[in-house]
Amino acid sequence: MAGFEKSCENYRFRIITKGSYTSIANFAAMSEVLPEGVKYVVPIKQVEKPIKMTDQAKTELQSSGMMDDKGKLKIKGVSPKMVKRMKLEAVDCPVLKQDIGFLQCYVCPNYFSRPVGKVYCKGDPL
Repeated sequence: MAGFEKSCENYRFRIITKGSYTSIANFAAMSEVLPEGVKYVVPIKQVEKPIKMTDQAKTELQSSGMMDDKGKLKIKGVSPKMVKRMKLEAVDCPVLKQDIGFLQCYVCPNYFSRPVGKVYCKGDPL
């Protein structure tokens, strides 16, 4: 487990990195107050080809009404252009220990929120 410590004014914190995601269990960020229950801050990365969604994620999307029977995504409040952009985004999932598409991350029960450029993950086992 690689880590480093940094001091800034009156704050001292330790960041523990695991691959491309950051565990926040042992530190408090200076300017960012993280919600309770969030264990990981996972950066979003761009990919050239969309990552294929698992069958479990597809059934989750269909049961929640976000995907029709033909497999077309219809997320309320999100434009088709934004859905197309989301398909070309991926995250290094700390729970599944693999790269997954953002839309699969979005329907995961561990998904908490998505501030700009990162995803808050609860990190509970599936």
